Amino acid sequence: MERQIREHKIEQNGIELIKNWAARNNVPFEDVHDDYSTGIDILIDGKPYDLKATDSSWLTFVRKYKDWYCPLENHPEVPYLILQGGKGYVLEKQDLLKYCTQQSIRSGIQLGVYVLDGNVNITFNADGFIRDPDYDFTL
Repeated sequence: MERQIREHKIEQNGIELIKNWAARNNVPFEDVHDDYSTGIDILIDGKPYDLKATDSSWLTFVRKYKDWYCPLENHPEVPYLILQGGKGYVLEKQDLLKYCTQQSIRSGIQLGVYVLDGNVNITFNADGFIRDPDYDFTL
């Protein structure tokens, strides 16, 4: 539970970083992460994002929270905004799911297990998708 509190704090710090960037750069910003029905955490200039503030390139492929589910299939129209070190990388969930599915069929996907947030997460390395940042929230 302590780790889950830490994870929520990391995300909240990320939201604050983006909010401050938006204010400095006169970009419309909205924090909507408390409405779980949409899969949207934030809106930047009207564009919706599912925010993942992390220091890792590992993302959850499937998770057990009450039942097993795939976050990539949950609101697939809302792209991830991966926040690492002040940089933001937009990743389409459909592309990630297609990659994971294709690689798992070939047994070529590197998987991990993460349980420190109180859930069971089967994770995959999305490093190959994280290239040039779409946003620099340090400016």
